[in-house]
Order: sequence, then C-alpha cells, then structure tokens
Amino acid sequence: NYYSALVGILNFKFFESLKKNNIDIKKTINLFENQAAGRGWNLGSRNYFPDIKIIGYQSYPNFSQFMNSIPCEYEEKARILPKQIAISGKAFKNSKMEFFSKTKVLLAPALNYKNNTSEKRKYLKNTISLVLTGIKDIDIELLSWSVKFINENKKIKILIKFHPILPYKKIKNLIRGLNNKNITIYKKNVNSLLTKSLIIISTGPTSALYEAILKGCFVVVPVFDPWDKLNVVNCKIPRKNVTFANNFNDFCSSLNNLVKNKKKYNSNIKFKKEMFFENINKETEKIFK
Repeated sequence: NYYSALVGILNFKFFESLKKNNIDIKKTINLFENQAAGRGWNLGSRNYFPDIKIIGYQSYPNFSQFMNSIPCEYEEKARILPKQIAISGKAFKNSKMEFFSKTKVLLAPALNYKNNTSEKRKYLKNTISLVLTGIKDIDIELLSWSVKFINENKKIKILIKFHPILPYKKIKNLIRGLNNKNITIYKKNVNSLLTKSLIIISTGPTSALYEAILKGCFVVVPVFDPWDKLNVVNCKIPRKNVTFANNFNDFCSSLNNLVKNKKKYNSNIKFKKEMFFENINKETEKIFK
C-alpha cells in the first residue's frame, strides 16, 4: 500500500502549501472511502484550515463488508475524518453512525445513479439474471452455483452481467460450463438488464442489488458472509422482494419457486427511490456549492 500512503502524505502537504501561499478556501469535498489518501486530505484540511467546511462524499450504498468506510471515534480524535459525511440515501444513515454516534451525516444526490424506475417493463420468459460484483471469490461462487442450477434445470435460461473491474475474459477459464447454450453473457449496461428481468441473483457489496429492488425485481441473495443478509435487513428492505439462500439447496428451491409462481408476485413495491439514491436536483446539489 505504498502508493496509497504516499498519496495521503502528498494530500496533507498540498494543504500545507496552500496555507503557506495564503490561498483562501471555503469548503473541501473529497470522495470518502476512509483510506490513506482521504485521511491525508482530511488531516491536512483540518490542520491548516480548521474553520472551513470539510465534506466527505460517499456516492455508494453502505456495504458493511467495507468496515473502513464506517467512521470510528478514534479517527475523529485523530482528525483524519471529514467534518461531515454526505451519503446517497436515508437507508444508510444509521449504519454510518454505528461505531461513532456523533458522526455528522448529510444527504447528498446520488450522482452516479440515474435509474428510471417508472419505465415500462417487459420481462424475458423463463430467464434469470445474474449480476456479478467484481470480487473474484464471490463471483466464482455465484457462477458455480448458477451453472450447476442451469445444468439441473434445462428449461431455464440465465443472463450473466459481469462487473467492469472483473470482465468475462479474466474469469472464463476459472469456471466450467459457461459455454452452456442456456447461458448468455449480457454486454449492455446493468440498468437495461434489470428493466427486462423479474428474477435477479446478486449478493455481496454491489449497488445492483438495491437497484434491482427499486426496479421491482425479486432478488435471490446467496449468503456467503453474514453481511450479505445484514446489509439488506439493516436498510429495512421489504422481505417480499428478497430471498436469502444459505446453501445451494436453498438457492435452487428459491429460484424454482420464483420461476414457477412468478405470476402470483406483484412487482410493485412501496419503497421510495430516495431511500437508497437521493434525487439529483437544484436543492440537493446545494451541498456542492
């Protein structure tokens, strides 16, 4: 992590240089992941410009697997946190205060989320969609379960959306059976996939899970670690839209049940988009001015 540490030191020195050159600042905003680069930024701005607004922007949903992104009291005492943390939705507020109840949390627009939840939907028949995370161990497990399920249920097709940071070419040799005629690699964006999908498989730290729920999809979540379930529960997501699979048998049973009884399910959910992704408008954009 030499590079990350070096960037953190350079960020600290940057604010030292600004102060020496008598350059005034009213506000700083940094992408807050609570890693070395951001810590150097926050420490430098707080040391040399203690009276300005210092905001850390988290444009992504809360994933407790990334525990570093959740502030702690000792980090505040060390002055390596921003003064305020801006999050993309109300559903993630409590999680950000889990280890430090005095964390100051603001709502900010979800700049990387522009999904339309009101568009007309036309589902693909007997088709399930798998949305991968970009984390190799998780994606290998998801692919293994899905390929095995398709081999045992030859009337069902599956669309697989690979994550940009771990594309198909980097993982295809690690999984057998991806050449199955009922398996298609989906190359368009994930939003278009969710629009035509009723049943989604996804787990781990990926915003696609939240996007799928807002689209009215039914999501089967394989539980590979405790947070796969707790992230959903803590955000108070309606359970009628989510099924947890603790093992492969649960996984198969859930998918078969959803495919068989999909006409009985109502994909209209009573959950506001803003709970996950705050709207982008003139009012919410004021935080950046």
